[in-house]
Amino acid sequence: MLDPMLDLTKEKPNAFSYNYVEANYVNLSGGFNGIEFAGSFDFRKNLGVAASYLTASTGGFDYDLISVEGLYHFQFDRIDELKDLDVIAHVGIENGETSFNFLGTTLSVSDTGLRFGVKVRAQIAPQIEAFADMSYTTLFSGDLNILGGGVFSINEQIGVYASYELADANIISIGARFSF
Repeated sequence: MLDPMLDLTKEKPNAFSYNYVEANYVNLSGGFNGIEFAGSFDFRKNLGVAASYLTASTGGFDYDLISVEGLYHFQFDRIDELKDLDVIAHVGIENGETSFNFLGTTLSVSDTGLRFGVKVRAQIAPQIEAFADMSYTTLFSGDLNILGGGVFSINEQIGVYASYELADANIISIGARFSF
C-alpha cells in the first residue's frame, strides 16, 4: 500500500494559499538592478503553476529571465509541530538572455534550461511566513540555487516580501505580494 503522503492522486491539506502575484525590486551581484514580476495559481488542489519575469541592467548590460514551473504542494502534517509547514516540489523551464549594446550594435547570449527543486513555507508567527528553496537549473551551464526569505502579512491579501538567493548571480528581492 502506498504511503498517503506520497500518493499524488489524493488531495491533501495546505497551510498556505498558492494564488498570488508579486512585484519586486531586485539587485543582482555585479551591480544589476531591476524588477521582477511573479505569480502562482492553483489549477487543482495541490497542483499549480508559477511564472516569473525578471529584467535588470547595469552600464549597458541587460539581463532578462523568464520562468514557468509546475508545482506540487502539501502540508507536512505528520508532526503536530510542523502542521504550519508546506512542502513544494517544482519543475519547469527557464529562458535567460544577457545583452550588451556596443556602438549601436546589440550583442546577446541566450539559453533555455530546466529548473527543479524543493521549497518549504512555514508560518513562524501569525503574520510572518518564512521560506527556503533549494533548486538546480541547467541554464547557462547549470547552477545550484539556495533561496531564503519571508513575507510579512499586512492583511489577508497584502504582504511585504523579501528574499536572498545564492546563485551565480546572487539576488536580493524586496517587494509586495498580493494574494487572491
